[in-house]
Amino acid sequence: MKLISYKVTHDTGFAPNPYFGILTLATCKPAIRRSQNVTCGDWLVGWTAASSKNNSTPVGKEKLVYLSRITEIIPIKQYWFDYPQKRPDIYKGKNSPYFYGDNIYEPDDSALSGFNMVCNIFHSEESKHKKHDLSGKNVIVCKEFYYFGAKNALEIPENVKNGFNNVQRGHTFFYEDEKIENFISFVRNNKNECKFMNT
Repeated sequence: MKLISYKVTHDTGFAPNPYFGILTLATCKPAIRRSQNVTCGDWLVGWTAASSKNNSTPVGKEKLVYLSRITEIIPIKQYWFDYPQKRPDIYKGKNSPYFYGDNIYEPDDSALSGFNMVCNIFHSEESKHKKHDLSGKNVIVCKEFYYFGAKNALEIPENVKNGFNNVQRGHTFFYEDEKIENFISFVRNNKNECKFMNT
């Protein structure tokens, strides 16, 4: 069992995207998305950070934004076709899950990068974000997830955290099976506090 832990500095519903009963990570964190050490069945966990805009927390006091189990790791091109419900439609307004769609890269063989960016409000400056996003190569899809959100992040007791929040720059891998199982069990037992989930 493996847990991949990182800090969520911008939690907007875009990355990760918890809508339509599936949590996806299609933009941001390219090093995680392209890593050969990240496999189906691994657990992905996001924490608040001192630099979090939605819920700034001191180092060592991080709270849980979300926990998810990786179901699929698919190329960005395949994601476009397999998950059309995740394509953004900003004209439907902020109350619609389509507003937050993270499936923003439409395959186009004539484009230099092989993709065109779909209109969205989160990565509006194509030159700034496109290269970074596409360097991740893949999209992570999670069909079991517990998303609390940064504003309602779950406080985890120290004896359950077991240092999983001690993340170095980027992300950190943890491999202690029993500690991970206890952590997952705690989150599952507090799922009534989730903003979105699928179990």
